[in-house]
Amino acid sequence: MSCPICGEDGRCGMEAGKPIDECWCVKRSFPPEILTLVPEALRERACICEACLDRFGRSGDAI
Repeated sequence: MSCPICGEDGRCGMEAGKPIDECWCVKRSFPPEILTLVPEALRERACICEACLDRFGRSGDAI
């Protein structure tokens, strides 16, 4: 599935058929503010990619 923020591949481990504990996202923390960048219809339905999470962390609130 595509990242709802940038449209690139979200690289979701679960979508690749791996157990959730093997996905990169379980080792990271997602600030609540990043979720405001996800269109409401996709919240809790799409995976934010690691690149967007990293960009958000560097910028503080903008991607």
